[in-house]
Amino acid sequence: MRTALIQLHIAIFLWGATAVLGKLILLNPVVLVWYRLVLTVVSLYIMHLAKPQLQRVTLQQAVSMGKAGAMQAIHWVFFFASVHYGNAAVALVCLSSTSLFTLLFQLLLYKQAIAAYSLLLSLVSIIGIALLFIGNIQLGIGIFYGILSAAFVASVAVLNKQQLTLHPPATVTFYTLLGGLVCISVLLPFYTFFFASGRWIPTPPEWFWLLVLSWLCTIVTWRLSMQALQVVSAYTQNLLLNLEPLYGIALAAFFLQEHTSYNSYFYLGIACTVLVVALQTLRLTRIYPQKKTEHKQ
Repeated sequence: MRTALIQLHIAIFLWGATAVLGKLILLNPVVLVWYRLVLTVVSLYIMHLAKPQLQRVTLQQAVSMGKAGAMQAIHWVFFFASVHYGNAAVALVCLSSTSLFTLLFQLLLYKQAIAAYSLLLSLVSIIGIALLFIGNIQLGIGIFYGILSAAFVASVAVLNKQQLTLHPPATVTFYTLLGGLVCISVLLPFYTFFFASGRWIPTPPEWFWLLVLSWLCTIVTWRLSMQALQVVSAYTQNLLLNLEPLYGIALAAFFLQEHTSYNSYFYLGIACTVLVVALQTLRLTRIYPQKKTEHKQ
């Protein structure tokens, strides 16, 4: 159990580091995501050649998984755009609105009722994001992209709802990311035609950070989380995932010194995020006691 929990914390810590890497890689967000997907998909395929683990799927099944990958890729574009035009903390705090978008998508697609408690927590997250605007109008574009990022990642969760019940995790991961690569590859020429894309070729340091982003923050985190899920429950993993924004904000403060530009309202916005995490943790702990959860979920 201890090893599995350590694996989960390492994975979540690395996911939180992606915002910092987005600040260190000065490529256009669309180009950055394209490189990330190319390196990740090629690496996963090479790993498959060395140790076959992909399940054969039909074209229809591959397209179904690829749709979620397209949404994931667009999420990454908006996430790194939020980092670029705002900062790492803005992008991470805006992710706290994901729960509200998930509730809305579930209502629209599955006609599921929205629990009052969940709606309240989501609204507190929105208040936290609104506080970022006060005294930080210059971060407005970054906040806007961060909210779009949260909307797209919420759609990924909804689209992927049943995929892991139909296919092994390795298969779902590969075809999802492959779908994301196809999506960005199709959109990239149109994007560069209508908008300035900046540099196409990464500098040597950026190549290093791209490899870190691909291998550590994508492939390794997936492997660690899958290994941990063989021991701990999905509930435990989802509970610990609430630490991602906090890890990321701490890393941004340490490596990028972002905290020096924060005002009191910014800290209030972050406090709202922490409050939502604490309340949701308390609620889930009461609903699903740990001993029962590990065996039943």
